[in-house]
Amino acid sequence: KVVLTYNFDVADAVLSQVVLADVPTSAPFVEPAVDGVLSFFPEGAVATNFTDNVVAVEGAGTTSGTLTWYVSDNIRGAVEEFTEQSLKNPASAPEHSTHIKFSANATNSTKIYHYSLYVGEDNCGDFNVYRGNTYNITVNIDDKGTEIDRRIEVETPPVIIIDPWVEPANCYMV
Repeated sequence: KVVLTYNFDVADAVLSQVVLADVPTSAPFVEPAVDGVLSFFPEGAVATNFTDNVVAVEGAGTTSGTLTWYVSDNIRGAVEEFTEQSLKNPASAPEHSTHIKFSANATNSTKIYHYSLYVGEDNCGDFNVYRGNTYNITVNIDDKGTEIDRRIEVETPPVIIIDPWVEPANCYMV
């Protein structure tokens, strides 16, 4: 079970959706173990073993809420060298690690901001989600800090420039 309580307070951006991404599409009856040691589950090489649970944020300007998801085991491993939360980011996470992705649209441009927060046994290096556990996550996203956060990705859609001197056609093709 993943329980997310969030507060979004970023000037010039509107929260558009929250996604629990890379959620396993199946659950084993017994704990996935090989010789008594928990093994990776589900098989990460098969993309159809995972799905995304998208939650559209109700109403423009929504800034806070609580969401709950029920998920199966997703054993992706741990990286002991990670000692800071910001190291648990899309560039360094094991493939198909369960994570929460916030998307926000800039109000003064076409940019889209994505903030990824990885679920696991700790805040720094563990990417494992186990059955029977409750992961209570409280996150405050704001633009008050001065540090660069590696968990934020900026998407800039291409800009299409239409020549103002070109007249639109008065016909179309079928």
